[in-house]
Amino acid sequence: MVSGLQVSSAVRAGCCVLTVAGEVDLVRSRVLEVALLRHTGVGMPLVLDLGGVEFMDSAGFYVVVRTNHEFRKTGQRLIVVPSHVVMGLIEVAGVRHVLALRESVDEALTTLGATTAEPRASGTSGP
Repeated sequence: MVSGLQVSSAVRAGCCVLTVAGEVDLVRSRVLEVALLRHTGVGMPLVLDLGGVEFMDSAGFYVVVRTNHEFRKTGQRLIVVPSHVVMGLIEVAGVRHVLALRESVDEALTTLGATTAEPRASGTSGP
């Protein structure tokens, strides 16, 4: 059995990476919701790294889907990096087409880097 929920954030490549690990159940979904609300409307793209989530119930999943909706309303970018558990919920709920999904944080940051208006230090144009 997994104990607790860990949520941390860091800024990488002009994006916020919110890393979530552990169990996201009815009680702990509020912790996730508060963490996500802090990033809604700030204008910085967000990578929601759920790779360490070993359990998520419908309350936690609702928080993710609702946050995605809120980000879309404000024009803010959100990319989700799901664990196998979360990907199973996404498939069952049929919302794969609604969420921007990537397999890793690095892949998500690469995707966001191609679309952010942030000036680059180097003159390279990509791969």
